[in-house]
Amino acid sequence: MIALLGSRTSASPALLLALVLGGFAVAPAPAAAQGTLVLEGRGGVSVPVGSFTNGPGGGRLAEAPVVSVQFGLLRGRRTYVTLGFAQARFDCTRDGCPTRWVSTQWDAGVRVELGGEAVVPWVRAGVVSPTVEHVPTVRPGGVVAGTSHRGWGGEAGVGVRVPLSERLSVSPGARFVAVDVGRGGGETLSMRYAVVDLGLVVAF
Repeated sequence: MIALLGSRTSASPALLLALVLGGFAVAPAPAAAQGTLVLEGRGGVSVPVGSFTNGPGGGRLAEAPVVSVQFGLLRGRRTYVTLGFAQARFDCTRDGCPTRWVSTQWDAGVRVELGGEAVVPWVRAGVVSPTVEHVPTVRPGGVVAGTSHRGWGGEAGVGVRVPLSERLSVSPGARFVAVDVGRGGGETLSMRYAVVDLGLVVAF
């Protein structure tokens, strides 16, 4: 994930990891695991790396809430193919810029559990595709409200799953997201942020 911090093209390590892990996902699953589905709700805090833009409305972004919902289908003994939805809200009014950013994204990826019983470590990588709404808190000249084009990027994360019962677990984790999103006028939002969150996992 550290490699993601370096440049505008830093989403590629997460995409490469997703492809590597995806090799496990396409392997035939044991009969006992077929159809195993998990539903996971997560809530936490996003920590932006710098500003998303150098244009009007830019500034030092504050930590902000993020929520997500994800479905996972077990493939193999320890590998889940995942599909989810997340929303993060970023605010830089404390730095004097009159704006907020609301990122709403779809994501798909692979999560691999690394063994264990009482505590189960996992790693995850995937592709994210957000749109970003720019919401000025006031409307000074040059700050334009609106929704971005759809962007593409990657994320990578680690965490643990702690079973509470046969079907219920809690799962703290952390991930890093790197994605570029285009806006009108040729401006690009270079979104780089970490997320620390806690999930509740229900197995069906």
